[in-house]
Amino acid sequence: RPRCTYKNSLLLRTPPTKPLSKMRPGSVAAQDLYKCQDPKLYSAVISRYDECIKALCHKKSGPLVAKLPANDLWWREQAGTDLSKQGLTVATMVKIAEWKLTRGPMRPLLKRIASNPQERVSSAWKAAKPLVDSGKGISAVHTLSEVLDGIGPATASAILTPLAPQCCPFMADEALEGCGLERRYDLKTYKALVARLTAKAEQLGDGWSAEDVGRALWASATVSAHGLSSMICDKTTGRASTKKRKR
Repeated sequence: RPRCTYKNSLLLRTPPTKPLSKMRPGSVAAQDLYKCQDPKLYSAVISRYDECIKALCHKKSGPLVAKLPANDLWWREQAGTDLSKQGLTVATMVKIAEWKLTRGPMRPLLKRIASNPQERVSSAWKAAKPLVDSGKGISAVHTLSEVLDGIGPATASAILTPLAPQCCPFMADEALEGCGLERRYDLKTYKALVARLTAKAEQLGDGWSAEDVGRALWASATVSAHGLSSMICDKTTGRASTKKRKR
């Protein structure tokens, strides 16, 4: 499996505090988790992931939201195999975009994404896939986002994450803010996100990928935003705490 390695310890510095009004709901909890060094807490947070998806479905409405649980399960467990065997099709790209736009904020991009000719999509995939296979995930994200209409770095990362979660973590808003980055959907910001998620994954130890860390940050933010009970990280020890968060 391709592997990305970042050795700069400064990437693990405490994230800067941003004005709450400019952050996604729950992102402060994601920042607290990013400061934590306890892999058991990260595992506990990820175990709440399905609960978070259900909470989103209760809050949102519309036909695409009804498809979120099935699309999410497919994206996590089957999309990588489908992409490896079949390559990228317009239908698969639209399905991934539907997942992204229902798990996160909705934006009017689906018509533009669906308008890409299959020939263009296949050509872009032919150029991006070898980059992913050689561990050059950021270059692969750049390739897709430069060629395909309606596909920016965030959506390109969503397409590639199932293939290479260690090199192409999904560019979720909560992962960005949890790492102390601003919500800028450009390649420079994505590169910084990959570096910080990878550095944290290496700190947590074997078996952790950059996407695992990003998914934990998203789940932590979602648990907080929806008022679900959760453990928190002791800021002094960097370990899990059973204290209740004050509201």
